[in-house]
Amino acid sequence: MIKKQPNTFINFLYVISLLSVASLLIAMGTLALVFVIAGIVYLLIPSARTGIFHDIISGIGGSTNIWVICLSFALLLIILGLITLVSFSVFKLIANVRRNIYFKPINLKYIQGILWGYGGIILTNYCSGVLADTYNINSSSISSDQGGDGTSLLIWFALYVIYVMFKYGIDLQVSRAV
Repeated sequence: MIKKQPNTFINFLYVISLLSVASLLIAMGTLALVFVIAGIVYLLIPSARTGIFHDIISGIGGSTNIWVICLSFALLLIILGLITLVSFSVFKLIANVRRNIYFKPINLKYIQGILWGYGGIILTNYCSGVLADTYNINSSSISSDQGGDGTSLLIWFALYVIYVMFKYGIDLQVSRAV
């Protein structure tokens, strides 16, 4: 029988991950609302177009091409959404660990969410870098600052190994149960 000990560190991680998910959802909602309001103002008030366009250009890194600006906004929203996916998956995984649920298929789904989200962040950062190099804009305004590509890929591979280990553990439990 396993003796239960207080999991203060797991509880701390749970609170941090909950705050992370909540702040990312608020940020994503706020950013989407700002984009919608700016788009409506841009379309309805012709005199405000110059000010909005100038503010957008100063925030994106100096590009004057409207399609580059729109693509940069889309990449920002995609990165924010993927970071939210990773944060939510980590939150749910920690919640299951707190309830002593380890090698279950639901945890495998959460690890898949982390893999998909982190892989998407790596791919989106690469696309942001290509966009920044092509149109000579400041890449720090459209990337998630995840570090070097080699380090990010190494972390993704480590997460994939953890996924394979969880999958193998679940397969072992199923084969022993039968």
